[in-house]
Amino acid sequence: MIQPERQGHGRTPDRDGGLTYAGMTADTAGLIEEMSLSRPHVVGFSDGAIIALELAMRHPELVGRVVAISPNVSVSGLTDDALEWLEDVTPETWPEHSARRHRELSPDGPDHWPVFCRKVIDMLRREPEIPFDELATIESPVLVVGGDRDLIRLEHFVDIHRAVPRSQLCIMPGTSHELTVEQPALLAEITLRFLASATDA
Repeated sequence: MIQPERQGHGRTPDRDGGLTYAGMTADTAGLIEEMSLSRPHVVGFSDGAIIALELAMRHPELVGRVVAISPNVSVSGLTDDALEWLEDVTPETWPEHSARRHRELSPDGPDHWPVFCRKVIDMLRREPEIPFDELATIESPVLVVGGDRDLIRLEHFVDIHRAVPRSQLCIMPGTSHELTVEQPALLAEITLRFLASATDA
């Protein structure tokens, strides 16, 4: 299993300019090519799920099956509570556990957190905006997973599922946008079953 870190995340340094999903998708495609991976399955959560869908659209020759956990393909797919939080959040009020981990790991140093966080906030306020007719071009089998109390609207998950031809939809009960830590064993079982499946979708 390969767990790539995106620009400015974890131990990967930030770069000049803003953050975009297109840029992070290009970085991921470049990694797959650089490592000479043969159509690896791609599993992504939240931002990573958006990148996984973008990879399947922009670079269909590079990916196998895709598991997109809690994706949104439009800012309008967020719930009202999430949109209200995003409107008001600042680097100082961003969840402390994320800020602390960034300060601990980033090669840019702890003082870079406000700069990087503002880039994240700016991106989330304007992206993603992926038309559903572009999702319809995805050829890979895709599993869309969301929590029934997610930051993403339930109907948005349904719309993504309906747009992607070879997709399945799983809504996990009693989970929020933190479903990866709330139900890790169940999520892992669902993911592995899908990746091991011999069916088209």
